[in-house]
Parts: sequence; C-alpha cells; structure tokens
Amino acid sequence: MDISKVRLALAQQGLDPDAISRIAEMCEAAAARQVGEHALENSIVYLYSKKNGAFREMESHTVERLYAYQLELDSDVLGYFTQVLCKNIVRERYGRRHVSSFTVDFLVIRKSSVDLVECKPLSAVESLIQKKPEEWVRTSTKVSNPVLEKWADAIGANFTVWVQPSHFSVELRNLEFLYANVDFGSRPKYEAAVLNELRKGPASLHFLRERISGLMIKDIGHMLATALVYGPISSTPIDNTESFWLTTDVHQAQILRDRTASSVDQLLRQSDDRLSKASKLDIDKGIKRLTLVRQVIAGTVAATERLKPLVRSVLEADRAGTNALEVCITNYQASGNRTSRLDEIQAQLLSGVCKKWQSGNLTSFGDAYSELSIACRERKIEPPSKTTLRKRLEATSAAKRALAQGGKRAYQAISQTADPRSRSAPPSATGIKIQIDSTKVDNKVFPGIEDKLLLEAPVLYVAVDCHSSTPAASSLIFGPARRDGLAILLRDYVARHGCLPSIIQIDRGPENRSSWLRKFCEHYRITLIINPAAKSRSNGQVENLLGRVNGPLERLPGGTYFDKKGRSADGRFKSRRTAALQFRHIRKEVDQILYEDISNLPLANGFTPLEIQEESIRQFGMQGTPCPFDEDFRFQTSIKTDVKKAGARGEVHHGAYRYTSRELLVALRSSEISEVRRDCQDSSLLRVQTTSGRYRAWSSIAPLHATDSEIDIEFRSYYLAQLGKQKAEIRQRIAENSYARRSAMVSATQHPDLAKDDAAAAVTEQQAPLKISPPRSTTELIEAKS
Repeated sequence: MDISKVRLALAQQGLDPDAISRIAEMCEAAAARQVGEHALENSIVYLYSKKNGAFREMESHTVERLYAYQLELDSDVLGYFTQVLCKNIVRERYGRRHVSSFTVDFLVIRKSSVDLVECKPLSAVESLIQKKPEEWVRTSTKVSNPVLEKWADAIGANFTVWVQPSHFSVELRNLEFLYANVDFGSRPKYEAAVLNELRKGPASLHFLRERISGLMIKDIGHMLATALVYGPISSTPIDNTESFWLTTDVHQAQILRDRTASSVDQLLRQSDDRLSKASKLDIDKGIKRLTLVRQVIAGTVAATERLKPLVRSVLEADRAGTNALEVCITNYQASGNRTSRLDEIQAQLLSGVCKKWQSGNLTSFGDAYSELSIACRERKIEPPSKTTLRKRLEATSAAKRALAQGGKRAYQAISQTADPRSRSAPPSATGIKIQIDSTKVDNKVFPGIEDKLLLEAPVLYVAVDCHSSTPAASSLIFGPARRDGLAILLRDYVARHGCLPSIIQIDRGPENRSSWLRKFCEHYRITLIINPAAKSRSNGQVENLLGRVNGPLERLPGGTYFDKKGRSADGRFKSRRTAALQFRHIRKEVDQILYEDISNLPLANGFTPLEIQEESIRQFGMQGTPCPFDEDFRFQTSIKTDVKKAGARGEVHHGAYRYTSRELLVALRSSEISEVRRDCQDSSLLRVQTTSGRYRAWSSIAPLHATDSEIDIEFRSYYLAQLGKQKAEIRQRIAENSYARRSAMVSATQHPDLAKDDAAAAVTEQQAPLKISPPRSTTELIEAKS
C-alpha cells in the first residue's frame, strides 16, 4: 500500500488535512526502528504481505506475526505498516511535563478508521502494569494506555493493545496454512460443492472430503481465508479433519469455537485447587488427619474438641462428593520467619554483593562471601551466614549473570526451556516452512591434484521440512559459510520439489543477514524468520539433523575420529588418510545419510519422515510457492558482484578471468550494465543484467568443462576460490619484495658508501623474497606456497 493510497483512504474517512499529513508521514517513515538487533528472545520476521505487496518487519514470530495474519485475512483492512514512530507524546512524570516518542507495532488503515496497535503477550502486559501502573491500565475487558489513547485521538486514530491469546499455537498454525493457500484474485475450486453440502448443516472436514471427490484441505483453507465458510481456527488443528467442523453461519461457528476453546483451556490449565498447591509434607500430615477423622466417624476413636470442626468438614465434603483430603491438609510449609533477622546495614551490604554477583564481577561463591565479610568487618558488624548468602545468590537471575559473563551464547545455554503451551507448533503440511542451518563437516578433502593437499573441511548446508522432519535439500561448499551455500541449497530444493517454501527460518549468521537473501525472499514472496542470536534451540529440528549427519562422516577415512585416535590408529599414513577423502565421495555419503538413512528412520510417533511427508502431500498437496527451474530462477540464485561496467573491449572482469559472449558484446553497443551476478555453482559463468536485457557471459575455461558433472563443476569453483586466495597472498609478497629491492637501489644511489648495509636492512625488514629461477608459472608459484 503506497502513500498515495493511504492519503486517499484517509480522505474518504473524512479526516482533516493536518491529520492526513501526520498519519501519511508516519506511514512513510515506517519501519522506524530496526527490529530485534540486540534482542535475546525475539526473532526478526520479514513477512511478505499479500495485502501490502511488500515486506513487513516484525520482532516476534509468535505475537506480531499472528496479529499480522489476522490483518491479512480481515476484509475490513486496506493495509498496514509496522514499527511506526509516534512523536511528541506528552506525559507527566514526577510533576513535570515530559515529551518523548513511542514506536507502535502496527498502524492499520481500515475502511472506516485508523488503528495504532501495540501487540503484547499476557506476561509482558502484566509486567508493564506492575512497573508503570500510571500508564498501563487493565479493566475487565481490555488493556489500555490513556496517554497514548489521548495522543492517537488528537490525530483522528485509535490506540489499542492486542493481547496474544493464552493458547495461540493452534491458531498461528492454522492461519499460517490459510495464508499460504489464499489467493484473493481467484475463486476456490470446489466452492459450489462445499457450500451445497453445508446448506444441509455443519459438517466435518473429513465428511466433506468423503462426499466430494478430489477435495483437498488446501481448497477448504482458501474458503476459510476468504470467509466463504467458518470453522474453529483458533482451537482445532485443520489437519484433525474429524474434529474440524465447518459451517456457513458465523454465529454458529462462534458457538462451536467457544465450546472447543473451553475444553482446550480446561485441558491445558494448571490445577489451582488447594490439594494441587500443597507441599508433600502438608499432604502427608493431611492423610494422617483424615485417617484419624475416619476413625472418629467409625467410632473407634473418641472425638476431641479440636477434631470436631474437622469431622464436620469431612462429613460435608462426603455429602458434596468432593475430596475430603483437601479439608484435612495442613499449612506447615508456610510456617517460619515472617520477617528478616538481618538488620538494615546487613541487608544493604548483602543486596550489594548480590548485584555484583549478578553482574558477573564476582567469579565464585568464595569471592562473594569474602566481599561480604570484609564490608561487614569495616562497619564492625557480624556478617550474615554462608547459608543466607547462598540462598540470596540462588534467588538472583542466573540468566543475567550468564549474559554478563559469557554474552548471548552463555545466556542461551542456561536459559530455561519454554513452556510447550507458549511455543509455536510445527506447520500443518509439508512445504510450508523449512529450517536452514550449516555446519563444518568433520572431514578433510583432497582435491585430486597429485601431491598437493587441500586440508579444508567442507561446510554442509541442510534444510529440513518442519512438518515431516524430512531433509528437504542440502549443499556442500568449501571455505567459510557464505551466500553460495544458501543459493545452491535453494536450487536443490526447487530441483527436488518444484517449488519454494512459504517460510524460511534461519539463524543470525552473516550470510543469512545479507541483503541478497532478503531480496530473494521478497522476489518470491517468502516470509523470512531470523532466530535470536545464539539460540540454537529455535532451529532445533535442523540442528538435530546436522548432528546426526556429522556423526557418521567423522568416522570415514579422513575424518576427525582418526585424528582423535592419533598415530596408534593410523600410523605413518595418518596425514595422508586425513586428506584422502575426495569431495565427490563426501557428497554422495551426505546424500545417502540424508535422503536414505535419516528419511527412513522412524520418529517417536512410529512413522518415518518420508511416510509423514507422503501422507501430508496426499491430504494437502505439496505446499509452497510454485517455482520453475528457469533462467530467472538461476539469475535470482546467482550472487551479486561489485562489477559496474565492462572493460574497454566489452569484456567483464571478475576475479582472475574475463567474461564475455557475442550476444553481450552486441547488447553493450547500445546499452549499459546494471548488475553482474556470478553463478553460485559454476565459476566460469556470469549473468549480466543490462538496460536491454539479461545475458550470459563465460570465461575462457567454460568450453573445456562443458561436459563436467554438476559435482565436478561445483568442486572446481571451490578449489579455484581457494587458489585465488593463495594467489593474492603471493602477489602481496612479490609486491613487498619488489618494494624492498627498489628501496635498496634508491639507498645505493643516494649513499654509495652505505649501499650494502641499506640493501641488507631493506630486505631484512620485508619477508624473505621468493626465489624464482628460472621463471615459473603462477600455478607453480601457488603450489610452491601451499
């Protein structure tokens, strides 16, 4: 939704010109804040909005993304913007006027109103109300902020707080599926047949599929997304076809939804009765009291005055049919000191030590107690006991201490596992969402050139389908993790499945944060989710898969398993074995492990990933965005270079080669280069975008390797990249040696008497020169260096 459409929609609502200008300015400046850059828990989400035709940035894949899906499927919403800055908000603080800004999560343009929306989980709302009770207010029906409501009203808008539902995972999962299948420009395929059946009354999805031949769940998803039919989206998984009931009446659907939601809430709610909250000590005492009361009732024990009230309570519980033990439970667990025995100075010093402990300034408990003892002795008071200090330190935040001492990785390593009720669930079908991650393969590779070893461990990229846990695609590259690995993996995914996923989830590696990946996802309308820094559990499925792949690989010849065993395992051939495993063998072994071994290994539910995938495709069809493996896809998966123009003779210089083609030379006579991309697999090929079209350009080695296999082409690209790096190092050494010789010559000319000393000193300051006699080729120099 562009700004001109925003202005038109606001004018149709009757807003005054000043309000229209202010709101349009806010929309134009969105996203005003860079989301999730330093967040410990929040993900970065780039949701491709079908309603807006562009990315929308968010900082939560469970809160803001859920609300965004609701907006996307709401026919009253014309468009929306995220991370919108609200300026000049006036607050009263400590009796003084305070002016500040506030960034709201959403600015929503509806047909008849403008809404500023802040999205919060329930836990965050409770925290805000506790910390800022003068700003955040909760009533029986809603959460509000009077200051922001007043500011929004002044520009003709509404401010609301959207609170995430308690049990959101099913709704997010269903909306994810609906959004992947909705096409606002077309009618559902089986619309007439489904509506005809539902005129007779509500029906389950399973019943409709039995009655209507060829009906797929994705067809129902399209109808739900466009409000042609209604169902329990917020409470029942859509793949639970026997329990997912459909109707054409919205009020009837609400009754069904409320009934299902009530049973879900009952099932997932923590018990809060007295018996559930009692300690084991109180329960044991309660059982003894109940046994005594039963003896009193039976007449075998005489009732005392203290027991009579308890006997009456037990008899009342029996008549009511409730658990009599609950009225007999004691409350011993709550006994003990009501107030602290520490004086004010002791409490103050203890609090100071706890703050130092939490900030990571004290490394051990011994240091902490020494700090406290010294401080107490200086004030001539008795230090608290070690037990008291230990309990206070245990009560501090271990997460904050880990963050202060070891950064984000240490924080994530000790962070608590999330409650399953507060996690997102796996997607409904195969192809909706994949997780991608990479790892160094525990193996060394020999490039196949006689007597020259390239001891470089490959990097393995793997994508796993989040519904079936099936390995969906992979790639293997040399050198550091980079964009090439992602690009090859995406090519492999399309080659295997004929489509791209609707959602890609990755970690915060530098190659994953590149503008290339974001532009690729925007081009193909893919939602991109970037996990919190160092939080490997967010990518749990693919992390687990990588560990299972690396285990078998490290035991192959050349693997690190033999390095760990030392010469006793390999003898004098150790170094040879470490470098003997060729690239193609690893590639074949990786494919065997991923697509044969792991894909056919039963999961905890008894089914193999392949069986789950096949069943999903049978019910839902293959989900995702259809994508032909054509020249445009190859161009989009090629990596952008810094080359801006052609050489004097029309060739394109990149790396050590010159690239050209007859068609490109003709085109460059009347057009200019806009962009040059290198193929992620074939180093002999560039793709050149000119003002008149796209053209391929090849280097001189292309015809020599035209018949090579795909694996050989990839390997050559990686190996040449390694050689290029060594070549640059040798060039630098030659330049340094040349400079040293010239310096010596200048010194000899200016001071003939000191010529020998200066020349020797100049050479000594530089690295030892290469001895090139007789002259050798660049390849020989590289081999000599290696």
